[in-house]
Amino acid sequence: MIFKNIKINKKGFALLLTVVITSILLSVALEISKIAVKEAVFSISGKNSNDAFYAADTAIECTLYNDKAGSTIFTFDSSGYVIPNPLNCLGGHFTSNVPNLNSFPYHYLFTIPNINNSACAIISVTKNDPASGLPGTIITAQGYNIGDSSCNSTNPNRVERELIVSY
Repeated sequence: MIFKNIKINKKGFALLLTVVITSILLSVALEISKIAVKEAVFSISGKNSNDAFYAADTAIECTLYNDKAGSTIFTFDSSGYVIPNPLNCLGGHFTSNVPNLNSFPYHYLFTIPNINNSACAIISVTKNDPASGLPGTIITAQGYNIGDSSCNSTNPNRVERELIVSY
């Protein structure tokens, strides 16, 4: 047998090792950044959900206060018709935008803008005939994290939370 002295060229090994290690580190960094982005989106959605919930809760509390504190908001005239009075809440006066309040159940619809930055709420109050056996008052508050003065928005990040109280 004849042995030939074969020379192996090892000049590219350091470059190959550098590329492999860099690729591994880049993969790990990309996965960590992907997790961080998901966590940021999750925390923002939690904040939006809280804003919508607190808007609905504020609207419920304002309505309950106005109904229970001897307010004249839900009063009747001598013929039994509802007198539409403003809802006093958050330093503002909000009037019902439902025109027909002349028969049971009475429906009131109020919009409260700018509860917390751009959060808003739509309140629906239903007063049932006491003889009907239904709860006398049902308050529904839909809170939104984003809304204009009419509580409308086309923002795809809009979140709604609804609370219902009956008594």
